[in-house]
Amino acid sequence: WVLRCKTLLRHKTSQTAVKTTSNLTLNELYDATTFIIKSIQHEHFYEDIENINKTGTVTSKSKLKNLTPFLDDKGILRVGGRLQLSSLPEDAKHPAILP
Repeated sequence: WVLRCKTLLRHKTSQTAVKTTSNLTLNELYDATTFIIKSIQHEHFYEDIENINKTGTVTSKSKLKNLTPFLDDKGILRVGGRLQLSSLPEDAKHPAILP
């Protein structure tokens, strides 16, 4: 609901009409989940995320180094590893890293 409110306020100030329903859509729920995961990761793994952005890997002192972490196309920190060649869904192959 918070993300919907943010979107509505942004469009209200720009005079752009936005059609909404009383229930949250699947896309809104997915976007909210992504936002929450990224916020938590940013709070707990900021240095690791910055290192991955700069060098493509975490430092040797990182607690995450054994997980072979990477950032997906949405910027979510995920577990890497040998399952990348399996036929499992992406979320199962590379779960999001949470504290």
